[in-house]
Amino acid sequence: MLYEEEFSDIGIKEDMTYSIIEIRTICKMILRNYADCQLYAKDHFFVHFGWDYYMFIGSSHDSYQAIKFAESKNLFVEECTSPYYFEESDVTRSVEWSEVGADVPVIIGEEEVQHVSLEEYREVFGLSEEHPVFGYFRIMQDHQDFFQSKLKHKLDFTKYRYGLCARC
Repeated sequence: MLYEEEFSDIGIKEDMTYSIIEIRTICKMILRNYADCQLYAKDHFFVHFGWDYYMFIGSSHDSYQAIKFAESKNLFVEECTSPYYFEESDVTRSVEWSEVGADVPVIIGEEEVQHVSLEEYREVFGLSEEHPVFGYFRIMQDHQDFFQSKLKHKLDFTKYRYGLCARC
């Protein structure tokens, strides 16, 4: 009943750029539980959705006109910090590994990675300059040289499956 045909036309993928029309559709999909994502425009603007259907909108600029517009549409506006907002200084990035072929992948080892710039991560994973490098990224054998130079753990792709986990 809540599904709309236009939902089929949009493929939501990590690190994609969307038009304003597509963003409107994506927001509808999120609010109807057909998708889950956060929207960013570099460090200037973001939209986060809470599990309780709250919409957190943030900007690097005060926008009193936008607030007045929202209030004129009977939307509740409150100044607060998004619970989904984070700063780079709050992020910890670790390489995690689990056994290859395990029925249930269980993390059996983890090592924090330090002194790696966002630019380096973006280059290794082929991400845009806007990507916050937050979340989970599968480490493939193509990434071995880069990560081995940052870790004490000896990477062994025959025994382990690896991922970069970035969290607050």
